Amino acid sequence: MDMCSKSESLTDEGAEDLLPFNITIPDPLACLPERSRFAPGRNHSHPSHASLIVDPPLARPITDQGWGGGAVVRSVEAKCAVTFHKKQPTFAGFSVKNGRMISGTGPHELAAFKRLETDHTTVAFDFEILEITWPSDGKERLYTPDYTRVTDIGRVETAEIKADFSHFMPEEYHLELEEASKALARVDIEFRRVTGSELRGDPRFQYNVSRAFGDRFTFVAPSIRDVVENQLAKTNGPIGLGAIEELLDADSRVARAKAHALLCHRVIAFELTGALTIDTPVTLPTHPKFIPDIRVIGHESDNS
Repeated sequence: MDMCSKSESLTDEGAEDLLPFNITIPDPLACLPERSRFAPGRNHSHPSHASLIVDPPLARPITDQGWGGGAVVRSVEAKCAVTFHKKQPTFAGFSVKNGRMISGTGPHELAAFKRLETDHTTVAFDFEILEITWPSDGKERLYTPDYTRVTDIGRVETAEIKADFSHFMPEEYHLELEEASKALARVDIEFRRVTGSELRGDPRFQYNVSRAFGDRFTFVAPSIRDVVENQLAKTNGPIGLGAIEELLDADSRVARAKAHALLCHRVIAFELTGALTIDTPVTLPTHPKFIPDIRVIGHESDNS
């Protein structure tokens, strides 16, 4: 019996005895070597916690320790500048979602810019646009969150970004963030702590976000935008990305770029997790009944 017939014989006789199993083919992007610059590890951990190799503990509850009352939350003029003398690189770019320039500092804020620009649940956003001040030990404490955004349900959310969760652990800094979080909660603003790896997500998500971000300036004729919106409204449910792209352009590459541009403009909504296919569900974005203006928080009552 040759090897081929022997193999076939074993397969035929033992097939019914095999346990069911699944074969999973990994995403090709997940098989690429991880970029060491953003890989988790010692270099991204706070020096006081560099030896931690376990998952970060749950955040400690907000307490009244050090709380002096009299906290003020106010919008300030967002910075828009690129400098060449800082340890961390700065960036600036035009946001089609906001209709104005956005700038920030460091690779993690740049990752946040890309994610917020392409995220269909984000209606508006900006960096370092809020200031929280409160008295403490006879002095005025000041804290500025990294970014502030308005969600598609009209909620205002602000966040502090760090390379690793260990940077939130030092006691003095933790208490400062807790004070700021409590002041923000009093004016119904949610405060989050996020890391660079959380913002970037897995390699496929990074790839999708980067492509959509790069395509955000692609021109889509108003008449074509109307056709897409009318089709989604008429269907009253999700439509496959392939069907939307057929409405946008005959060239599949141009059609995908136009779909990305409409995503950034919040004309359509679809998720950037996983590989995008012709079956990726596309819907109309959710529009809040009221969109808070994050540039005038705390200024309405005194007209300053």
